[in-house]
Amino acid sequence: MPTGYNLIYAAKIQDFSATKVAIPATSGTVAINYASGHYQTVSPSAGSITLSFSNWPAAGSYGQLRLQVTVTNLSYTMTLPAEVTVGVNQLAGYSSGVITFTRTGVYTYDFTSSNGGATVTITDLSQNKDPLYLPSAQVMTNGAAASLATT
Repeated sequence: MPTGYNLIYAAKIQDFSATKVAIPATSGTVAINYASGHYQTVSPSAGSITLSFSNWPAAGSYGQLRLQVTVTNLSYTMTLPAEVTVGVNQLAGYSSGVITFTRTGVYTYDFTSSNGGATVTITDLSQNKDPLYLPSAQVMTNGAAASLATT
């Protein structure tokens, strides 16, 4: 175990919260320091951003960081670090390390690693993961059968 860590064993935690770290509105490289807190926010204000991570827990320990990104301009993009390789195929607007946003608003991502940040998994918490459902209506008279071809 790294120096400075204490093991808590068989703990029961109730009403746990994470401290919010608000990264000042910015553009360019945004340094995400895991040791600063597990819940961080950023709001690109002058252009696209490029994330960089530091201080993940040592290999063999699991780290999770939630990042909320407030998008106010659809021309701004977010470039992920090269170590973010797992989960990228599930990201809306993702291509070659860059996320393009399709709407303004708040996007929430979880980043996790268990090997000191050498490989980072991303999970998009903003997108509805349910299959696309486009309901349609059938007008039926009393006693009529519903069509199985209509979805």
